[in-house]
Amino acid sequence: TSAAPSQAHRLGFGGSLAVSNYGVGGSTRYWFSKHAGLSMAGGWYRPRQYGYSTYSTRTSSSSTVTASPSLMVTFNSTDPNREVSLRPYLGVGVSYMHATSQPSQTTGVTAGIYSSTTPVGLGGVELFLRDHPSLTLSVDGTYYRLPSQFVNRANVNGLNFQVSAHFYLK
Repeated sequence: TSAAPSQAHRLGFGGSLAVSNYGVGGSTRYWFSKHAGLSMAGGWYRPRQYGYSTYSTRTSSSSTVTASPSLMVTFNSTDPNREVSLRPYLGVGVSYMHATSQPSQTTGVTAGIYSSTTPVGLGGVELFLRDHPSLTLSVDGTYYRLPSQFVNRANVNGLNFQVSAHFYLK
């Protein structure tokens, strides 16, 4: 006998901390049906200060701000009888990025500003734990097409990976 799928999670809030840059990010997911939903992610990052051989000391005006709304589609429902349930998804959206870069004498990076939108494609899997039904862990791969290079940019041109957690209210 097969198990009935659990009620779909509806509204979730999550957060992230950047590893390669100092910064914070947040995201909201709203599933308006069992298989279709919206995601809104955003963040603010500052460049990490490395030793004298990498690049010079950051200044307070060097930062990156991102906002990325996406439409997501998932392929299955969760199973309340499983200890761990996986729900893969794909999505498309747009990403707005505003990045500033300060000059560096050690790497030859010139000061600049990049502000633009770019289409994004994403895919990943949400992991549900039966003992913690309101919490999900996600692994995402997001593809960005970014023409400019900045030392402090939070995302790179091409495929980016992220691990996140969401707490669902319902």
